[in-house]
This record gives sequence, structure tokens and C-alpha cells, in this order.
Amino acid sequence: KDLSTQQQLDLLARDLQESRADLRHAEGNTSIARREAASAEAALDGVRREVMRQQLSFRNAEQLLLARAEAAEKQCQQLRGDLVRSRARAEDVAEDSRSSQFGLRDKLQAVWAAEREALLAQVEGLHRARVADTHEMLELRRALNCSQEDAMVAQEERQHRFEELISSRR
Repeated sequence: KDLSTQQQLDLLARDLQESRADLRHAEGNTSIARREAASAEAALDGVRREVMRQQLSFRNAEQLLLARAEAAEKQCQQLRGDLVRSRARAEDVAEDSRSSQFGLRDKLQAVWAAEREALLAQVEGLHRARVADTHEMLELRRALNCSQEDAMVAQEERQHRFEELISSRR
């Protein structure tokens, strides 16, 4: 049971060598983990940049759609004002034509009706364009939400694989 000093020194030297080997192995694992963490961080930065790019793209598309919708609304209001003025002019013309021949009155009413129909068709077209723009904006929002959800799922999968890799190396 009593070990000689030389045997004790040999045991201590062997323990020291094993400790050094364990230390080198742990340092190697730490280095690998650092590289993997850096790689994961780079991938995360890429995903963040892509999400930001998509958000900017969506914001630009949304602003464009809003500008188009505002322009359509402005044009619609202008056409409505034109319609009101046309109606007023037509009423004035109708009043003047009552005192003229019946044929002239019929012609003016036909022109007014045609102009009114054309303006109403334009207003309806602008309304349809505005509705279409609204639908397109909603689809873009849905697509952005899906992209963000996909990016989050991909990030979670990368994190899970990274954690599995770390736990498998322990």
C-alpha cells in the first residue's frame, strides 16, 4: 500500500500527461465551437440582412401602392368635380335649349349623356384600380409575413442543429 516516491512521481506524471491531453482536447473542442458559433452568427446576420431587405422592399412597394391609391383617389375626386361641372353645364345648356329647337335639345342631351357615361366609366375604372391595388398590397403583406415566418423557422432549425452539434461533441 505504501508507494515509493518514484511510483508516486510516475503516477503524478501520468496524471499530468492525461490532464494535458484532456486540456488539448478541450481546447480543440472550444476552437471548433467558436468556429461554429461564428458561422452561425454569420448565417444569422445574413438572415437579418435578408429580412431587412424584404422589409424595405415591402415598405417601398407599400408606399408606391399608397401613392398610386392616393393619385387614383385624387383623380377620382377631380373626375367627380368634372362630373358636377359637366352636369351644371349640361343643365345650363338644357335650359338654353328649351327655348331653342327640339332637335338641338335632343342633341345636347345625347352629348351630355355620353360625357356622363364616359366620366362614370372612368370613375368606375379608377375604383377598380384602387381595389386591385389594395388587394395587391394585402398579398404583399401576406408574402412578407410568410417570408419572415420562414426565416424564423430556418433560424430555429439552425439553432437546433447547432445545439445538437454542440451537445453531440460534449
